[in-house]
Amino acid sequence: MAKAKTPEEIARKMLAEEYLHDGVYASFDGWQIKLRAPRENGDHVIYLEPQMWEELKRYVERCGMGPPLPPEAEPSKVTIDIFGGNDRS
Repeated sequence: MAKAKTPEEIARKMLAEEYLHDGVYASFDGWQIKLRAPRENGDHVIYLEPQMWEELKRYVERCGMGPPLPPEAEPSKVTIDIFGGNDRS
């Protein structure tokens, strides 16, 4: 298990919001990446926690849009039961 980070370590990793492209802004709070797209009726926001970031990288690689992932980065075996929770096999 990873060692808990101190508040100082987290603060050093936090990144201010910056514009990426095409109306999308990104920031990092020390744990998750926040993607924000401002809209007339309120912002659209997505939070990418570490596991979701890994899944997104795998998806990008499967689409042929990124570099190949190393063999140890096989897709996780996670299924989601929308009525009950996560089932990790």
